[in-house]
Amino acid sequence: MKNIRNSMRLSLWIMGAIGCIHLAGSTAWADEGSKHWRPTYDLVMAWVNFGILVFLLVKYLKTPLMNFLHGQREDVAREIRQMEREKEKVSGKIGEMMKALADSETHFAELKNRFIKRGEDAKQNIIKDAEQQSRLIMDLAKQKITGRIAQAKSEVKVQLVDQAIALATKKLPEIITDDDNQKLLDRYLIAAT
Repeated sequence: MKNIRNSMRLSLWIMGAIGCIHLAGSTAWADEGSKHWRPTYDLVMAWVNFGILVFLLVKYLKTPLMNFLHGQREDVAREIRQMEREKEKVSGKIGEMMKALADSETHFAELKNRFIKRGEDAKQNIIKDAEQQSRLIMDLAKQKITGRIAQAKSEVKVQLVDQAIALATKKLPEIITDDDNQKLLDRYLIAAT
């Protein structure tokens, strides 16, 4: 506040000095050859008018001008405080957003790891299921093969028995005699009793 008053006084003195130089210089150059009292009177009256103007400006404009400057200073200070508050709010929001970004990156990494683990678990389950199904298919195939082998064996036995009977019926009548038939019958009867 003291600086503003000092600068105002200095500026008023500078304006006054410039006005004096202007007024004094213009009358001196305009009337170089005249020796009448009128140029001196004009110069004195210009200085008196200038003094009155300076007095009126200082007397009546000093307070409103100072009030205006104080008001401007308060407005600027208020705007600066408001800007600083907004800056703090924005800084807080930026901090929150940076924290949220870091949290979201951590959360994303956790989700990624969780999905990878789920995928690995699902992969292992699929492999186990496939191994179990392949074991079941292999067991079923072994059972079918064993059944077919048994069936083939029985079919071969039946065919062998049929061929043996056919061959026996062909050759036995030529080889077996009536005595042999009697002996076989006796043996059968003894074994049955």
